[in-house]
Amino acid sequence: MINIEVLYPEVANLYGDAFNPQVLYRSYPDSINIIETHLNEKPAFASGNADFVFMGAMPEKYQELAISLLKPYRDAFSDYLETGRPALFTGNAFEIMGDYIEKDSGEHIETLGIYRGYAKRDMVNRYNSMYHGVFVDDKFGAGEIPIVGFKSQFTKLHGISDDAHLFKTIKERDQENSSIDEGIRVNNFMGTYLNGPLLIMNPGFTKYVLGILGIENPHVIYEDVMEYAYQKRLEDALNPSTSFAV
Repeated sequence: MINIEVLYPEVANLYGDAFNPQVLYRSYPDSINIIETHLNEKPAFASGNADFVFMGAMPEKYQELAISLLKPYRDAFSDYLETGRPALFTGNAFEIMGDYIEKDSGEHIETLGIYRGYAKRDMVNRYNSMYHGVFVDDKFGAGEIPIVGFKSQFTKLHGISDDAHLFKTIKERDQENSSIDEGIRVNNFMGTYLNGPLLIMNPGFTKYVLGILGIENPHVIYEDVMEYAYQKRLEDALNPSTSFAV
């Protein structure tokens, strides 16, 4: 049985992101089990009981709470990732694994330091955009997978090396053929600002995730419908007249 841990679903549940692990479970209900870790509960990864860790976007005020709850398990999570086991943090959730979050006042919120980089808040100006990019990974024969999605954020990522991003950006709002790539990847820790939720919108990437969980020749529930919707979004993204402002 593959155990998927969902961290703090009572607060990390914006934009429908909490359904990301559900699409994995519903694709393989006989092989995948969902473990919900609630506030003040010991994470399953710290006990060696998780094969995949997920956390969704949350209001900024809950980031500091999540940081304080996870700090005692920082080394356990680092050890978890060193084994190559995967994690996916969407929206602003992955910011808590960087070096710090810089608030509007300039104050730094110390985070867990799993990867090198920091997030900078601008709570006056929310950034909303459609997104088109590419995920590249040859380890599991995935090749290049086009990615579509949405971004809605008050923070932006800084200080990430060029080879550490999760997605290569093709286009987003005000940026065409952008050199500003998206998200973070360290071992199999994957963090992205994309929400929506990501895995329903990108069935090819979802099958990649199932593959790194050990599922052979993976399929996705309602794959025909999901693939149809994905192709329509991809057509829109490739249309030069499409506005990416939302």
